[in-house]
Amino acid sequence: MTTIFTISTKNFPRTTVRRCVLGVVFLLVMVGLQSCRSAVSTQSSVALNTYQTPHTLSAGGGGFRLLNLGFTSSLGATLQPQKIEFAPAVMMGLVGFDVELGLGKGWDIGCMARLDANFLDASASVRPYAKFRFTEDNAPLTAALLFGSEFVQGSSSNSSEIYKPIPIWGPDPSNLVYPILTNTIITTSVRSLSSSAFRIFVSVPIIFAKPKYASTTFIVHPGLHYWQQRITQSDTLTTTSYGSMRTGIPQSIISEIRSTDSVSRYLIPSISLSLSGGQVFNVNFQPELTLALTREDILWNFGISLQLGKFGEEQP
Repeated sequence: MTTIFTISTKNFPRTTVRRCVLGVVFLLVMVGLQSCRSAVSTQSSVALNTYQTPHTLSAGGGGFRLLNLGFTSSLGATLQPQKIEFAPAVMMGLVGFDVELGLGKGWDIGCMARLDANFLDASASVRPYAKFRFTEDNAPLTAALLFGSEFVQGSSSNSSEIYKPIPIWGPDPSNLVYPILTNTIITTSVRSLSSSAFRIFVSVPIIFAKPKYASTTFIVHPGLHYWQQRITQSDTLTTTSYGSMRTGIPQSIISEIRSTDSVSRYLIPSISLSLSGGQVFNVNFQPELTLALTREDILWNFGISLQLGKFGEEQP
């Protein structure tokens, strides 16, 4: 038997309290090591920010948004031994962009793409959308209808290998027992999670009053989202037996694959608050905060989009 480490208490008073403390520390360390080896997480980022205004572009007009570093909560799962635990996590928006085109008569279409990541995995998303302004562009209350869909894909996996030499024992000339041949068994375990999610949304960006002497406008943006997420767990266990590791020719290979699916559905109301029109070095920026409610968790998304020129406003 191999000794990993030994805890000695000969230099300490042999009290019950100290023994309990050492025992608790030992258990915490072992649990932590087991978690590091077995836990896998996969998240699909629920970035509900749109960085939209109720204004639309003129026919043939176009605009481009660059999504800066932001933070958003996510819906996903943590793979533990023998089970899946659902848990929200925080994703960091690494990069993203949004292209919007004006069709005229208050209609715009566009598409947003995004890449988010945490310390365990990443998710990529594509979001096509359309916008219809149903008020005058310069009315005291300006509002539009925004609707679209989004597809998000993320995955994560880990693997481990166990080498187990099995000696075959036989007698030597001195009647001593010694290994005459060694079989080697390699067990490879691959555990993976994949997450794909689909979202349909409708929302109404609103400007209640445009300041007369300020270029920055305050936008309230309520919305409703249908979110469906499928998480697939896959465990692959492969056992390979070698008579000799020198030849590298396996004698037998046994594989076992187990896979389970889980589907979650949410109807998510949200409210977004943002400021539009601020400029730094001739670049418009729009910070936005979104709060949303699922059946169990409060989701949030904070980020800033960077825009060149008067993006999202009617052009003369």
